[in-house]
Order: sequence, then structure tokens, then C-alpha cells
Amino acid sequence: MTESLRFRMYPRKQLDIRWLDLLYAAFYCAFPRSIRAKEAELEGMFASPFPVLSAFTVRTGFDMCLGALGLPAGSEILMSALTIKEMVNIAKHHRLVPIPLDIEGETLAPEIATIEEAITERTRAIVIAHLFGTRTPMGPVIELAKKHGILVIEDCAQAFIGHHYTGHPETDVAMFSFGSIKTMTSLGGALLRVRDAELRRKMRVIQRTHPTQTRKEFAGTLLTHVILKLFTLPSLFGLLYRGCALWGTDFEELIAKVRGLDEEDWLKEIHKQCSFPLLALLARRLRTFDAARLTERIHVGGEFAKSLPREISYPGNRAAFHSFWVFPILVEARERFMAELHQRGFDGTTSGSALSVIDPPAGREALEPSKTREIHRKLLYLPVYTKVPPRERQRLTKAIAELFDKSPHLRVTDARRVYAAVARTIETPRSVEDIRNVLQRAQRENLPVCMMGTGHNLGGHAFVNGAMVLDMRQFNRVCSVDREQKRITVESGITWDKIQEAVNPAGLALKAMQSDNIFTVGGSLAANAHGRDTRFSTIVESVLGFRIMLADGSVMSVSRNENPAMFRNAIGGYGLFGIILDVDLALVNDCVYEQSSAVIPLAALVKNFEKEVWANPAVELFLARPSISPHCFLSDTIVTMWRKTDRIRKGQNAGVEK
Repeated sequence: MTESLRFRMYPRKQLDIRWLDLLYAAFYCAFPRSIRAKEAELEGMFASPFPVLSAFTVRTGFDMCLGALGLPAGSEILMSALTIKEMVNIAKHHRLVPIPLDIEGETLAPEIATIEEAITERTRAIVIAHLFGTRTPMGPVIELAKKHGILVIEDCAQAFIGHHYTGHPETDVAMFSFGSIKTMTSLGGALLRVRDAELRRKMRVIQRTHPTQTRKEFAGTLLTHVILKLFTLPSLFGLLYRGCALWGTDFEELIAKVRGLDEEDWLKEIHKQCSFPLLALLARRLRTFDAARLTERIHVGGEFAKSLPREISYPGNRAAFHSFWVFPILVEARERFMAELHQRGFDGTTSGSALSVIDPPAGREALEPSKTREIHRKLLYLPVYTKVPPRERQRLTKAIAELFDKSPHLRVTDARRVYAAVARTIETPRSVEDIRNVLQRAQRENLPVCMMGTGHNLGGHAFVNGAMVLDMRQFNRVCSVDREQKRITVESGITWDKIQEAVNPAGLALKAMQSDNIFTVGGSLAANAHGRDTRFSTIVESVLGFRIMLADGSVMSVSRNENPAMFRNAIGGYGLFGIILDVDLALVNDCVYEQSSAVIPLAALVKNFEKEVWANPAVELFLARPSISPHCFLSDTIVTMWRKTDRIRKGQNAGVEK
């Protein structure tokens, strides 16, 4: 790769909006007109002769729809098992029970038999999500729904193709999104085709209770997207990615913050009415929709699909219709595969559309969406769209084929590059449920499971060929800090330095820890590592208790008093007894140490320790390193001691450690 290309990265997706449209959006902000008039104009432009309702987002429209329906608490709503998490949250907010419909990988649609099996006397609605640009044939779904008197809702957020498809004529509600990454984006907004006039009227009544997005808020959104559009230029996007790596910023988290809702107050975020500039921009986008650009995108996606090696599958490969809104493939160890693509200048991503899998409710375990879960865990989105030059799409195909052939993303090794293995897959759990799903899959497929932190296993014991490897480093939250009780609860994938960052501002420190702070808590506990502290034997002295997941997926709470045998076995058990989840650690008041070092004969080490350390309570930390220098090999040792002091103040830190 040439020097100029090394800084180029093709982003996962480009905003489907022209600079001229953004300029018009700025004009609409500066010169507003009647919101109601623009709303009426817009709603007459789409899906004629069917009546349409505009909304702030599809989630807003879905919330209004469920509110207007007023279904009894406990009613069941069948939903495509792969969907946006907030859609499930909205259903639960209305006291409904989401029931997952498992989808087929080749069609991205649920089988009719699957839907029929899920229907009960409590079923009130079916929500079918058209995924990734595919479209589920709705005729059989509507026929089944009529038989049972069930409402049908089409989630077309990912399936907009202009006026050519506005939902099945007999669908009760069809929802189309024009959010940031959608086809023909207007930086927000949604259109809902609602058949029933009374339902539409009730939804409008609910809508009028929401505050209107201000022009200032829309202007902020506009500015954000102007910057985003600039940074989707491959050269600038590559600089952004490398800048994040240089400054230690999580690139995926940065992208998610720009795109996502506030998880703490998501309901307030969607309870809004469209501002005038948003409505005006959406109306302009509908008037100027370019069907030729869509046709070109479909052609590019289809050609890329044909160019993939046979062993590489992509979801929806046998869908009745596919517009290739996004292009995901299915790979093992997808986050590592993504990292390999990044090195080659392609922004593959595992979080292209914020999808999640719906869990079946208690008592409906038979509806576990196992096929959907398998699709979701392998999803990797590729930068396949018209703005990527043909030669670069060919290079991407070649890179994918090479990665599948040589599988560097499945190779695991320790930090010293001494021990290595080729895994069956590498999973990166972020929740307890993720870990349980991995163990359940391992049981089904009779696979060994290995845990990995920062890879500092001295004996090569962490890896075995063909295993499912759990890379725990993303399971790394600080759950709580109790300053009064002097304790902290953390997830086991966190490293000790992150704990120090969390407790130092409170004037607290860990009771006992390793000499270095780069290791994960789970790895340190699995080895029951020691540190420099003369008062405590090993790191177990800091541990108040923890939760551990056993091989069957059950979770056990353990401490010195609760399940004490498991407490003794798991700490120092090298992962043989289960997977350590969250850990309660003891804290103490922070203090300052003064360091001193000396070189002494190795033979005098024991007497030196007894005299200078054991008999001196002021020395709390101690380290001895035998010399490996050729001229005094194992004859001398460097002895370092740390004494607690209060005479050295902040800013006078020479020779001082905290």
C-alpha cells in the first residue's frame, strides 16, 4: 500500500444526503414558516392515496401507535427477533410482552410456522422488521393475522426505496425512517402509513402533547452532520481513526455517541414533534428522490455479493428483494476480523445499526430465537456502497478471502508471543447474558471454553486449539463505588489501572494488588497473584466476594462466608471452576510512600529482609530482583523498599509512589 493510502479508510457508510440539501436545511432554519402547513404538504406527498402521519422518529411513531391502541397490560406483541433495542423497550413501557420471532438467515424473515407457533389468545399485534434492505413477503403474514384478528405493523426503517414500496396495501401500519444513516436521510423524521382513521386520529392527539423540536436543536443536528459528512471522506476518516488510536479513545464509542440516543432518558428524546426545518428538508428529499442512485446501489451490492468466495455468507442472500441498504457478512471472531480490515483501510464494524436480539419471556423458552442469535453474534458490516471505487471494492473482496483463508483473526497468543493456538471462535462479551449464551453454545457444540484477559499467562495454560475463547476485556464496567464502606464493585475484565482512576479522586486505594496494574481483575484472581505488600500474602486479601458463572450458566455468589469452598477454589483456580463475573474489592485510605533502593549480595537477602523489612513496620512494600547481568549473575540483588511518609507533599513526587 502506498504512503498516501495508509491514511485512507473507507467508512462503514456515507450519509445519503447532498451538500445542496444541507444548504437548504440551513436556509429552512433561518427562514421558518408554518409547521402545520408543511406537515400537511409532506403527508400528502407519500403513499398516496393512503393516509400518512409524520413523526419525529420511527420510535416516536411506534410509541404513539401503541399508546393509541391502548392494549391491555400483559398483551403479547410478536416482533422480528432482530430489532432495535428501543423498539422492545417501547413495547415494555406500554406494559406489553415482546415475543421474539426467530428469523431465517437466508431470508431475514420469520417462517409462517414460527409466527403461528408464537400466537396465543393474548397476541394483539405482529411487528415485522425488514432488515438490511431486504423485504419480507407480507401476504402470508397478513393472511395469518386476519385469521386471528391481529394487527400487522411493518417496520420499514431499513427498507425505504422511494414511492415503489410504501408497505403492503393491507398492512395496518407501515413505518419509514429518515434518520442519520438511512436511505434519503433528512437528519431525522419518519412517515407512518396508518390505515385506520380512528387510530390515526388518536396518534395525532398523542403527538400534539409532545414538545416541538426547536430550530436551534435542529441546527445543532445539522452542524453535527455537516462535520460527519466531511469526515466520511476516506482521507479524513482515516485520520480520525488513527487519532483515536493515538489518544486512546474508543473509536466505536465515539461513533455511537454521535449517532445514538441518550440511554438514560431515551423516552424524553423521542417524545418530540418535528420542527419546520426537519419537515421542510424531508419534503425536499421526497421531491428530489433519485431512483437511479438506488438502482446503482442495488447493482453494486449484488455484484459484490457475487464476488464473495463461496465459504463467505451474508444474511438475506435468498431474500425475495434486497436493496442493500447495508452489507453485512457473517464471520467468527468478528471484532478481530474487523481489526484486520481496519489495518487494510476498510471500516468494517460490528455496530452498524444498533440491533439486538429479543429474549423470550419466562414460560416461553421454546421460542428462544437461536437462529437469530447466531446471525447477530457473527454480524460484521462492510463498507460496500457506490462511493467506494470498483478497484477498492475488489481489494476488499480479496482482503476478506485472504482473512478467511489464513484466519489471523482466530489466532490467540500470549503477551510474550511464546504460546499460541487457533480458536474456533473468539467472543467479546459485554454482559452476563452474553457470557451465558457463549457457555450454552459451547455445551450444544461440545466445545472447550478458555478465558483471556491481557494475555499474560506464564505457562500457556489459557489457550487450546479449537476452543471458544472469551476475550473478557470489554466486560469492564465499574459497577459501584461505596466511599463510606470503602468497597468497589467491578466487572472482571477491567484492569487495575482503571480501578485506580475510579477511586483515587476519593482518596482511596486498593487494599492489595499486583506490582503492575495492567492486568485484568479476573486474570489476577484466577492466578491469585501476589504484589509487593509485606502485610498481605496475595491479592485475595483485597477480595470481599464475587459472583461466578458455572458451566451450566447458573450464577453463584461467593465470599468467605457464602459458599466458602468455591471462594477458595476459584481464586487461584485458573478458570477451572467457572467464569468470575463482578467482584467486590476492599479499599483503604490512600497514602504516599518514599522509595529507596540498594544493591546487596544475594546471599545476604534473607538477613536483610528480617532486619530492614520484617522488623520495621514502616516498610510496607518490598521487592527484590536478583541480578541477571553477566558479570554478577545471581550474585547480587537489587532491593527496593517503600516506607509510608507524610512529609512529602503534592508536587514533590521524586522517588514517591502512591
